[in-house]
Amino acid sequence: MKVELSPEDIITLQKTNDETALHNHNNKRKPDGQPKEPEQDKSITFPAFDLSTKRIGFGNGTNRVTTAAYEVKFHPAHSTILKSLLIKSLVLDPLPTSDTNIHFIPNSLIQSTDATTVKNQLTQQNRFLAQTGIIPIFNINEESMNGSTNNGIKTRLLAIPSVIGIEPTCLTETTGKWLVLVKKA
Repeated sequence: MKVELSPEDIITLQKTNDETALHNHNNKRKPDGQPKEPEQDKSITFPAFDLSTKRIGFGNGTNRVTTAAYEVKFHPAHSTILKSLLIKSLVLDPLPTSDTNIHFIPNSLIQSTDATTVKNQLTQQNRFLAQTGIIPIFNINEESMNGSTNNGIKTRLLAIPSVIGIEPTCLTETTGKWLVLVKKA
């Protein structure tokens, strides 16, 4: 997911960092007894969030459509900036939504569009889940995966027509775990 941060987004995220620094300040004092000022860090840290799976549905009776979705949970103080970034990722993605290119869909979609659009999004999600398999691979460091220009494992795997993509995991750096997304036969 690629998102361009606007100057306003950067300022908002830096304010979040400044608030965190103030809360984490441990009242240290200078040699003359005056309180130390918190260090000004201009780096940007995204607020913490949790990702969990949730079964969602829409419609009634035979018109009901359900799917498994990821729910992004975060502190209400950070909801505006994180939701804004996720929506930007949806709007700015040059690839249209398809069975192999999925997008962030806000929970409030029904409030801004019609029932058919919501059902189509959920149906597309179900088709993606039904047609996509995930193969975990292990013991491959980043250098071997990305390699030189056309020599990496990633380049060779993506040349296979049934391979959709390759995603790193939180264990990529330690155990060399990657997820290979493939089209089911």
